[in-house]
Amino acid sequence: MYGQSAADATTLMALQTVGFPLLAALLGIGVAVLLQRKDRALSAFVGLSLLLAVGFWGAAGWMRGRWGIPPQQAMDVLAISPWLLLASEWVTLRYGWRRVISVSAVAGLVGWLLWPILARGGWLTGCVLVGVILLLAFLAYTLANSDDEGDFWVIWPASAALVAPLIALDGSLLLAQLGGVVATLLGASWLASRLLSNLPLPVLLPAGVVTLLYSAAHSYANTDLRALLLPLGAMLVTGLLLRLSGLANRWAAVILLLLAGGAAAGAGAWLVWPQEPMY
Repeated sequence: MYGQSAADATTLMALQTVGFPLLAALLGIGVAVLLQRKDRALSAFVGLSLLLAVGFWGAAGWMRGRWGIPPQQAMDVLAISPWLLLASEWVTLRYGWRRVISVSAVAGLVGWLLWPILARGGWLTGCVLVGVILLLAFLAYTLANSDDEGDFWVIWPASAALVAPLIALDGSLLLAQLGGVVATLLGASWLASRLLSNLPLPVLLPAGVVTLLYSAAHSYANTDLRALLLPLGAMLVTGLLLRLSGLANRWAAVILLLLAGGAAAGAGAWLVWPQEPMY
């Protein structure tokens, strides 16, 4: 974006971060709704997941000027990760040992995808980092997947949106933009699922993408891990408390989740706020 006016650069960033991902999400939602009307629920689920992956890959490639196939750099791995994570959606099964197999497959895939980045800090540090983040992702997955109405699925887009400014402050503007892309794709899908009954939502795809985003922000851009985990942790605790309390008002639960995550993100911003002027 060098050599461009501030207005042109801002417009381009908005198109890359919000415009293209939103278009992909709307196309996916439209395909899913059309297929559902023909009683093809599995095809609707696959169609939405596929277009979410296209949105992430396309936006990431546009930002970087390359599409990451074949992968030659660490960021290429992140760009193509949704395509590989799509495979996990076909083995997503809801109960017992089948769920364990599904989540274990994603854990192995995430570790393999991130190994070029995590190996820089030593294999033990990388394994501990992936383990901590995957534990939180597994809790979020369990919370969202056990909720028939899907209200707690908002944790995924919120966890990406709330950390994007933190990554920009303490890490990489490019990764912050990718956080905005994830938030746009998942947020549009979640809102559509609230407004359109029975719209299928992917389960392991968002968990995997958010885990990759957090891991890359810490290992690749050195973003403070405490700041990254505060919003997700706060929303998880709030969600568990809301589930135990049996709160009936769906939108009130969503608002409380977002308020908890926003307050935690404010604490994270305090942790990473630059000591020197940002110019």
